[in-house]
Amino acid sequence: MSLASETAPETVRVPAVPLLFVLLLAAWWPSHAAYRSDDLLAVHYASDFWGSFADFAGPQYGLEGVAEFWRPLVTMSFAIEGLFGFDPFISHLLNTVVHAASTLLVAWLGVRFFGPFRGFMAALLWGLAPTHIGTIFWAVGRVDVFSTFFVLLTLVLMVRRVDGKGRGRMTWPILTCAFALMTKESAVVAPLAASLVAFAAARPGERFKTASRTWPLWILLVGYFGLRYLLFGGMGGYTAGETTEELERQIDAGEIFGTTIWPSIEGLSRGFLAVLAPIQKLPFATQWAVGLAFLPFLLALTLYFSARRRLLFPLCVVGFLAASAPMVHVWRGADEFDNLRLFYLPSISIALFLGGAGVVPAILTLTAWVLPFVSWHRDHFEQWKDSNAIHREMRDLASIDSDGLLFVAGLPRKHDNDNAIAFAHGVDRICQPPLVAENAAARIFALRPLDTHPTAFRIPYGEERGLPFSAGTDVVLTPTEERSALSDARNESFFGSTDAIERRFVHQLLPDPEIPNLELRLEGGDRIETSRLEHLFKNDPSELWIRCIGRRAEFARVTMFTGDGYLTVYVRDRAESGTDGVLHVIEWLVGSRREGLTGARANEISPFWAIEGPIALDLAPDFPLLIELGHFVTDSDEKPRFVVEAANKEPLWLSFEREKFWRFSHRRSD
Repeated sequence: MSLASETAPETVRVPAVPLLFVLLLAAWWPSHAAYRSDDLLAVHYASDFWGSFADFAGPQYGLEGVAEFWRPLVTMSFAIEGLFGFDPFISHLLNTVVHAASTLLVAWLGVRFFGPFRGFMAALLWGLAPTHIGTIFWAVGRVDVFSTFFVLLTLVLMVRRVDGKGRGRMTWPILTCAFALMTKESAVVAPLAASLVAFAAARPGERFKTASRTWPLWILLVGYFGLRYLLFGGMGGYTAGETTEELERQIDAGEIFGTTIWPSIEGLSRGFLAVLAPIQKLPFATQWAVGLAFLPFLLALTLYFSARRRLLFPLCVVGFLAASAPMVHVWRGADEFDNLRLFYLPSISIALFLGGAGVVPAILTLTAWVLPFVSWHRDHFEQWKDSNAIHREMRDLASIDSDGLLFVAGLPRKHDNDNAIAFAHGVDRICQPPLVAENAAARIFALRPLDTHPTAFRIPYGEERGLPFSAGTDVVLTPTEERSALSDARNESFFGSTDAIERRFVHQLLPDPEIPNLELRLEGGDRIETSRLEHLFKNDPSELWIRCIGRRAEFARVTMFTGDGYLTVYVRDRAESGTDGVLHVIEWLVGSRREGLTGARANEISPFWAIEGPIALDLAPDFPLLIELGHFVTDSDEKPRFVVEAANKEPLWLSFEREKFWRFSHRRSD
């Protein structure tokens, strides 16, 4: 049986179109939506409408040297929202509407290749895939939602041209493909995807000729790569300036297959299985339930080969692999919940395969997806309510009395079930315009370790004690008894309550008056430029140091506060004589690479890597330092405890040069 006979053009039934659209809107309606994590970065940056145009000529949000994304249409979408006033519900509703529109495009392709019923079943599968939640229910997830919409629109326009229904030459496909490339880097697969669908839609004997007519899109792709090279001096991306060097090292050492290739293949396979059977990500899932979830896929395989539709299967495989290629940097951890959202575009091939196989595999798949769909929706609604409560109270406190600084403990990075992001990044934008008035703005520092590793060092402030600082306002964010009871109920019952979560802020007590004040002075300048860092590393690190006036101790606990958390390092006093203590700044940045230092976590290397994120993403690359002099004692449980002898009551500020620090820190970590 020929491919053309399998994929004869079909007519979409009009009544089913609005029905499918409304169904998708209802399924992904963003009730109680809140801005979280990277949303805060986007909203704050895009509040400057005219300044947002800079993203057409540089990296997203103006973040030089961080990841070097070029996504100007995403930034402008937020900027246009800002003209009418930012609202988290509207931001998320826009994602839902575009996702519903994309589902209609998937339906059009499905109907074209499989017929009306199977085509709409494929669209329904993709539209309701539970793993989309990390994309649709996250405002900045529009990078995937928008880019996929433009990619799909390009494919539809190409198929219409093949069928003789498209008008003009290649103007519209080129335009929509360009929009996709201006939205996210994953859209580089658009030319290949267009060639594949043109091949599949063509008559026998004309497939390769028809596919070759997509050459203008390939020319556009070459131009896109050229533009990225002009803007960034390379291709950019998450691992800019680092991937090539590491791969060359592995190749030279003969480690490339075991270290990179095979672990990446394994990770992508696990991610594929997680998209097929997302129930495995539920904490209460049993092995037999997970096994049953894979049956629809096995049944679909059987039906395909029994019907001799052998060309469509490899096309779906190639489509999936091609769409997954841009996320190769996360293949190793592709099955991690945070990375499942990256399968938004590749999962179209999975949906077309399952839906095109027949009614039974599609219905069985939808049935297996009900539990994760409902469970993850519940957790996201819960986290949204929690985040909104946190936003409201923090803004109220900032407007009352903050002196411009708020140190806040208890801010959750994620939902308790680890499937809904909360305040992972962008914490210092919560009380900044446009979310608050200019005169009520405050800079926030999260009282939590910057490093999420269990052995990361923690300071004994936040939950029960105030910071030694006398300036600024310390605030503790504490879960109420109702919040704890809700967590217990959720663990006992699948359909746990989604009632609003109450949280309360408690102003900290005054600093401990028994801790003597430590007077500090930063010698050698108060700003660390990237060029100077390289000089200090290569030459004498003692050129930049902190003087502890009139006090010395065996050890010092140095804590640097950032928007995302604090970094704590234990260092030795380097003074050789006199009454003033000496702490070398570069030594505690380098951590345990030098004798007598203990890094950001027990028995680990330099904490240097941890500060690259805050330096790049915080409102400003300047951070307050808490220096505590003291000594260690051993308690009855034989665990060492640091006893504070003196601490600075006024923050000591250390400033870094933001530009290009990211690449420099990666070079130092090699």
